[in-house]
Amino acid sequence: MKDKKINELIGKCFTKAQSSKRKCFVEGCNNNAINSHLLQKNGTLSLLAEKQHVWQTSYDKFPKGNYTIKEVGVNNSLTFKGFCNLHDTQIFKSIESGTINFDEYKNLLLLSYRALLKEYRDKETMNDCFRLILKQVNDLKSKSSFEAMITANQYMMWDLEYDMACINEDLSTESRVFHFEVLALPKLEVCCSACFSLVSIADSLKITESGYIKTEPIPAVILNLIPEANETKLILGYNKISEKYLLDPISEFRNLRDDELLKKVSDFIIRSVEIWICSNTFYQEKIYPRKEKIITLLNHFVLQGQFSKEKIDLNLFK
Repeated sequence: MKDKKINELIGKCFTKAQSSKRKCFVEGCNNNAINSHLLQKNGTLSLLAEKQHVWQTSYDKFPKGNYTIKEVGVNNSLTFKGFCNLHDTQIFKSIESGTINFDEYKNLLLLSYRALLKEYRDKETMNDCFRLILKQVNDLKSKSSFEAMITANQYMMWDLEYDMACINEDLSTESRVFHFEVLALPKLEVCCSACFSLVSIADSLKITESGYIKTEPIPAVILNLIPEANETKLILGYNKISEKYLLDPISEFRNLRDDELLKKVSDFIIRSVEIWICSNTFYQEKIYPRKEKIITLLNHFVLQGQFSKEKIDLNLFK
């Protein structure tokens, strides 16, 4: 199949998969999921909104595969199909109503939970897209390529399922299987909630005669950047099972000066956070004058598909 036709097919299948209804994540609930905000709409997001709008990065996966930064309404910013209205209200009440207490372990867990679920939904959507494509392609090379992408996504979904199950158990038993670093930054007009890996998927696979076998979960970092009235909270979390990979790179944040810390956060966002938002003021002052370079960097690191240690000669906050 020629590139133009395959791109058209991918675009149609992705749109169909993305618009599909999704069931609530609560086991046994058959209600459809609503569009939930990753972060508090009437708190975090409203702090950044000007005339009920913010600027949000958007990655057009198919067919172009390019980043844009566009103005969106608050109602449509940082959303995903997670839970039905009833369960979304019940489960996340403590981080949705009023000021969030960041000293409460449960609240940090709930913020992390949404980030993991959003990542899982994205991979689920991609695999649905690829399965739709497989029904319409005939050449072996194309079929093999899409089957390989489904397998890679499934590996990552299993890892996300493991962390999601740990959080579900933690919420009821308070077993504290996650570690969190909570740091105060100067007030920033940027926010995000995302999970990503600091290592390649290849690091958790081993080669056998029959192919690849998973040996352990890919260590995931969960990052929340949450502006408040006078400061911004940076929350970094991970499952303690991954401590041997993540203890050193995460704990080093504690000892950085503000300028070093802001550069580190900027690097994380550019390398690993697919969707983040900022205020109109921040966009006009910090993004727009360097928009072409920022988009080039975002495209470069997203297309790599894994965490990179390449030096980035740009700081979003300067």
